[in-house]
Amino acid sequence: MHERQMEIPWVQVAKEFGSFSGYMWGHVNHRPVVGKYRHHKYIPFRTPKSEAVSKDLVRRGFRLVGPVIVYSFMQAAGMAIDHLVDCFRFPECVRLAERSWGITNIAA
Repeated sequence: MHERQMEIPWVQVAKEFGSFSGYMWGHVNHRPVVGKYRHHKYIPFRTPKSEAVSKDLVRRGFRLVGPVIVYSFMQAAGMAIDHLVDCFRFPECVRLAERSWGITNIAA
């Protein structure tokens, strides 16, 4: 069997992209996506981006990485900032994202 086929997907991704973090952040151009939601019912469970990442992870041999799980990971990792605009943390999270990543346009 070919050596690359025997590697676990995580290792393959780390070799190709330098790290799993680099792979994931590359899907959002290394900047968090900031949503400006006014009610929790508008916060998505999945997005076109999480669907694309999920498909790619499955293609690479990962399992249990559906688009909802991927989007939840993106939220937990700070790749997607989905605090409600009324949340006391929203301004601070956006400020930190702007400072850390130089975000100038925030998704509506």
